[in-house]
Amino acid sequence: KITAFRFRTAHAAAPLVLFDYGLCCVSSSAPRARAIVGTPEYIAPEMGLGVYDDKVDVWSVAVCFYAMLAASFLVEVDHLSSQQTGAVMRIVTRDELERALKNEALNYAISPSAVSCMKRLLVFEPASRPSAAEAHDLICDDDAWRAIAAPTLERSASSPAVLAKGAHA
Repeated sequence: KITAFRFRTAHAAAPLVLFDYGLCCVSSSAPRARAIVGTPEYIAPEMGLGVYDDKVDVWSVAVCFYAMLAASFLVEVDHLSSQQTGAVMRIVTRDELERALKNEALNYAISPSAVSCMKRLLVFEPASRPSAAEAHDLICDDDAWRAIAAPTLERSASSPAVLAKGAHA
């Protein structure tokens, strides 16, 4: 989750580091049964069925991405209310995801290619969501960013290239 990341120092060029591994464990790409654990805002829909594989982590990364681009969470969770009532863990629905992906704030995000990448990772059906390795390649590969940005960016005669190399950094 977003609060598990910090900049190493206050310097403008300081690296961003993950410092809280929480419920971290070794994962395989094969789904396995597991209790629903985690922070409600970041839990993948399939966790409601007790399914856990690397794609739930891809979902969580995409939720972080969404929050950074839209300046809001995918869904709002009332933690106090659920703790008081002993409510079951809240899982995002397909309709909520579809509404969130239409959030007008995404139209004004600083990077259309980042929005496209986030939407590629934030897929309701785990079978259609990239694996962790595919997500890593998508996020870290300049060519992949240019490819996913192509449908969303207008090309003009004065600017034939969709993105310059390294533009997503």
